[in-house]
Amino acid sequence: MQIIVVDDEPFVLRGETDIIRAAAPDAAVAAFSSPREALAYARDNEVDVAFLDIQMPEMTGMELARRLKMVRPDVNV
Repeated sequence: MQIIVVDDEPFVLRGETDIIRAAAPDAAVAAFSSPREALAYARDNEVDVAFLDIQMPEMTGMELARRLKMVRPDVNV
C-alpha cells in the first residue's frame, strides 16, 4: 500500500507519519509539507491513500484532494 501524508506543520506531519507507520508497518509512507510536491509525487507514483491537512497556505487540502482525484481517481482521501 502506498500512502502519502501532507501537512504544512512539521511537528504534526512527523506525528501523523509515525502513527501511520505504526498502524500499517508494511505500507510505504511518503510525507510532504508542500501540497505541490505531493501532487507531483502522485503523478509519478502509485498512491492508494492520502491523509491531508485541510488548512495549508499554498493550497487547501480540499483543493489538493480534488487534484489528486484527477491524477489518481482510485485514491482514498
